[in-house]
Amino acid sequence: MSDDNTTAEYGAPREAAPETATQQAAAPESATQDATPGTTAGTTARVTRPHIRWAGVVWGVILIAVSAFVLYTVASPSNHFAFSYWLSHLTPGSGWTLVVVAAGVVILVLALLAAVRSAQRKRRA
Repeated sequence: MSDDNTTAEYGAPREAAPETATQQAAAPESATQDATPGTTAGTTARVTRPHIRWAGVVWGVILIAVSAFVLYTVASPSNHFAFSYWLSHLTPGSGWTLVVVAAGVVILVLALLAAVRSAQRKRRA
């Protein structure tokens, strides 16, 4: 076979010759940097950390807490009986009080998340 062919005698492709130090030094520096949209070649773009989605973190923690309580409640018959006994002996006043407290907790969590979002927006600006 001829020397200008890129395939060796048995059909395996030849390996490309490694770059020499002079070829690497001759390459312009801007060619090795990735130019991002809005930047010119040769300048480096500012890399920022990804933003933490605090609403997802807080609601995830709340979901884990509720699921842990449910698992604890159904884990043994005594826990299940104690919870069902407590639930069946609630008075209407105590039931409504629990509903109001739960709504207050949800409102408090939403207000906390709104404050965190506002602080993050001010810090970005």
